[in-house]
Amino acid sequence: MAQHTRPPVVAILGHVDHGKTSLLDYIRQAHVAAGEAGGITQHIGAYQAEYNGQPITFIDTPGHAAFSEMRSRGAAATDIAILVVAADDGVKPQTIESIKYIRNAGVPMIVAINKIDLPDASPETVKAQLTEQEIYVTGYGGDTEVVEISAKEGLGIDNLLETILTLGEILELQADPDAPFKGVVIESSRDKFRGSLATVLVKQGTLHGRDPLYTDAVDGSVRTMEDATGTKFEAVGPSQAVEITGFNEVPAVGSIVTVEPQEAVQKDMGPATLDLSQFLESDEQKLRVIVKADVAGSLEAVLGSLPDKNLEVVADGIGDISESDIQLAETSGARIIGFNVKASGSMKKLAQRLGVKVATYRIIYELIEEVEKAISRMLAPDQLEEVTGEAQVLKIFEMRGEVILGCKIVSGIMRKNDLVRLKREDTAVYEGKITSIKQGKTDLDSIEEDQECGIVVATKSSEAPAEGDLLVAYKIISE
Repeated sequence: MAQHTRPPVVAILGHVDHGKTSLLDYIRQAHVAAGEAGGITQHIGAYQAEYNGQPITFIDTPGHAAFSEMRSRGAAATDIAILVVAADDGVKPQTIESIKYIRNAGVPMIVAINKIDLPDASPETVKAQLTEQEIYVTGYGGDTEVVEISAKEGLGIDNLLETILTLGEILELQADPDAPFKGVVIESSRDKFRGSLATVLVKQGTLHGRDPLYTDAVDGSVRTMEDATGTKFEAVGPSQAVEITGFNEVPAVGSIVTVEPQEAVQKDMGPATLDLSQFLESDEQKLRVIVKADVAGSLEAVLGSLPDKNLEVVADGIGDISESDIQLAETSGARIIGFNVKASGSMKKLAQRLGVKVATYRIIYELIEEVEKAISRMLAPDQLEEVTGEAQVLKIFEMRGEVILGCKIVSGIMRKNDLVRLKREDTAVYEGKITSIKQGKTDLDSIEEDQECGIVVATKSSEAPAEGDLLVAYKIISE
C-alpha cells in the first residue's frame, strides 16, 4: 500500500446573493469537460472540474448547516472552503455565519471577493471588514489567500482555481487507492424508479461495481455508479464523487460507507404509530411543522437551521408533499413547509379543504425567516393581519433593472408602502413592500378597485412573479 496525491475537495460558502451559485455555474461551464454525456446533466451534490490537467472536486452543499452537519458526524468531507464575499456589499450576517462554520470545521479558507466588475465594487473595503472578523488576508497582515473575481464575467476564476491547487499542494493531500474503501455520503434521496440514491465521496481506497455497501444503519451493494455528467463507472478512487444505486434504504448525509460490516448504531425510531396526544394536550405554545425536502442533505440543512424554541417538528421526510403529510398536519395542528419540493394541484386543493397551511421555498434563509415570523405572530396573538386590497398580475415587465407587475385591482385599495404578499394557487410565494405605483407615466400614492397600473415590489425573494399571481396588500392591526 502506498499514499498518492489526490485532488482537493472544495466547498463554497457565503452570504445569499453574493454569487456562490454563479461561481459554481461558471466553473461548471468553463472547466467541466463536455464528453459524450454533454457536461453536467444532473444534480448529485458534487462534481469534478479540471484546471491545467489537474482535477478539483466541488461539493455543492445545500447550505451551511449541512456543511456543519457532515463535520459534526466526523465526516471530514472537505479540504478547502471558499468564502465568497460581494465587493459591492461587503461582510453580511451570513458571511459571519459562514466564517464560524469554516472555523469550527478547521478547514483552510480562501476568500473570493466577487462582483469586482460592478461600478461600486470596493475590494479594499471588504478586506478591511474581514479584519473585524479576525480574517486577515494577504496584504492586510495575514496569510489567508484572497482572490478578486467576477463570476458573471469570468474574471479571476483561473487565478482562484490555481490558488486552490497551490493550497492543495501545500496541504499535501494524499490517499491510498489500495487501502480498504472508505467514503462519506454527501447527499441522498429516494427515486421512485431507481430506489435509494446516495452521492458518495471516496476518502480512501477504491470502490468497484457490485461491491457490498455498509453504513452504521443501512447496507446494500453497488448496482450503478455515475458522476454529474452521467458517465458510468466500474471503479472510483479517492476524491471522486459518484451517485450510487443499491442501498436498501436512504443513508443519512454524513454516514461513513465501507465495504466491510460496521457496528450497528441503535436508533430510536419512535413508536410505530404517532401519539397525537403529545400535541393536543400540550399547554406550551409551539408552532408545529412538518418539514419536507428534496434530498437528505437539504432536509438536514433545514432541520439544523430551524429555531430551537417554540417550535415542534411533528414529522420530516424526503419527497414532494403527499396526502399523508396533509392528513397528519390536519390531525396534529401543524403546517407544512417544503424546501425544493412541490405540492401538486390535487394536494393544494386537499390542504385548502382541510385548512392546512402549505408553503414551499427554494432558498433556505427565506424558509427560516418565515418560520421565525410565524412563531412571532403566534406568541403575539393580538397582532392580526387585515387585507386591504388585492390585485391580479396580468403582465410582467422589466425596465431599468426593475420588475414591474402589470396589475388590475380586484378588490379594496393598494397604497404605496403597503405590505404585500404574492400568492400563487393559495401558496405564498414571497412577501415584500410596494415601492411605487404607476399609471402610464404618472406616479400614484394609491389606486382603487377595477383600475389597472404598474406596481413595483421590494422583496428579498428569488422567486420570480408570474402572470395570474395574486398580490395581496395587508396591514398589521391590534385586537
